[in-house]
Amino acid sequence: MPEDGKGWGYQLEGFVSYCVTQAWSVGIGGRYWHMQTNEGLAHFENHIVGITAVPQPVDWKVDNFAMFLQLSLKFGPYSAIDVH
Repeated sequence: MPEDGKGWGYQLEGFVSYCVTQAWSVGIGGRYWHMQTNEGLAHFENHIVGITAVPQPVDWKVDNFAMFLQLSLKFGPYSAIDVH
């Protein structure tokens, strides 16, 4: 269903990484999103069978948070396993 309007949002992200060897690293991070709209309309016209529909005002807000883990292998002149 089509919608239109004005909105805004932001994203915050942080990450910490630790080098296990020259080639391997591990990390953990987090991400937060906020989005919201106002002055919007959901257009129900021609989308509902059997009744005459009109646009409806829509205001919505969403907050999402995520965490993630990362394992990294660097290719190049480093060996993946340190052998001494």
